[in-house]
Amino acid sequence: MALVEFAFIAPVLVVLLLGIVDFGINLSNQISLRQGAREGARQGVVANFGTTTSCGATFTTPGSTNMQKLICLTKARSDLTATNVSVAIRFDPGSSSYPAGTSTPPVGNGLLVCTAAPLQSLSKLFSPALDGKYFKTKTVMRIEKASGVAESQANEADPTGANWSWCTP
Repeated sequence: MALVEFAFIAPVLVVLLLGIVDFGINLSNQISLRQGAREGARQGVVANFGTTTSCGATFTTPGSTNMQKLICLTKARSDLTATNVSVAIRFDPGSSSYPAGTSTPPVGNGLLVCTAAPLQSLSKLFSPALDGKYFKTKTVMRIEKASGVAESQANEADPTGANWSWCTP
């Protein structure tokens, strides 16, 4: 009798266990993505943009070199696979660029860093529910230090299909 009862309850326990694992991994990924956006914004507002523009980013709006470096820094700080993370850099108030004559984005204005990454099911059991869905996060901070050169916003392709329309201050 116990074997029959176990046969009924075992599949439920396996699904529950795999659900807990997938939930935990996705929660960790969401926290990492949010932390990466926060770190990218923090480094950007103090004009510490990073050192590399080669991180596998596919820029749809390349922007300035510093913003490309900031995208690569944000991807690195997210601790997720860089190819899974998409980043957009915007200015607040909304301007696509700041010419050299305005001494870069003015101190006190906002820098907005938006990130997106796909949800995933390591067990593949929940793939039908998670495929095609994305974590999205955005962080706005006030610019504390001007970079000294002209800057223009940059972004990669938005994997959510919304063309970064959700990335507004």
